[in-house]
Amino acid sequence: MVAVIGCRSRRVLLPSGLGSHFLEWGAEESALDHTVLLLHGWLENAWAWEATAEAGLAGRFHLISVDLRGHGDSDRVGAGGGYHLADYLADLHDLIPFVARGRLSLVGHSLGGAIAGLYAGAFPQSISRLALLEGTGLPSPGGGPGRVVRWLQKRERVRERPQRSYKTVEEAAARLRETTAVCASSMTQGSRPVILAPSTSSTRDSFGPTWPVPS
Repeated sequence: MVAVIGCRSRRVLLPSGLGSHFLEWGAEESALDHTVLLLHGWLENAWAWEATAEAGLAGRFHLISVDLRGHGDSDRVGAGGGYHLADYLADLHDLIPFVARGRLSLVGHSLGGAIAGLYAGAFPQSISRLALLEGTGLPSPGGGPGRVVRWLQKRERVRERPQRSYKTVEEAAARLRETTAVCASSMTQGSRPVILAPSTSSTRDSFGPTWPVPS
């Protein structure tokens, strides 16, 4: 009979700045080289997997049961943040390097099943086994797993790219005309598009140009 290994509560700061909380069984057992990452359903939390873990998985696998963003003891996102499937996929992608050992398997229930299934489809070479409980089928994001891979890769490049600032709104608008076809066709040389209108505070956006706002 396998002895049950107690769990411990852990929290890591993801590269996005979001705090992610999870429960871990087998943290001190380095011989447990197979990580099984458990993803709960909507409005549940990491403790939903406690009985499953202690019914026989603990002691055989290195277990991670994560609180999805906005659930349990993981961070809630502020204004402008989201709880879309893509957000959960990105969090999972960021968390895996912190917790995965030699092999990685995913187990998901309901919402967690959709996340696990789509992630495994995007990165099949990284996933040893996949188990989905009460899944109703994966959403169709238009491009499937390939689109997920491209989006996550682009997200990482954008995050690593240094911020760019412009001295004037006109300079930022000129840059948009150079790089964005729809802007080039619809903006005249002297136009000041609404998306570039100065605000009362400094603007910082990792997905677009930034510029200092005059005092």
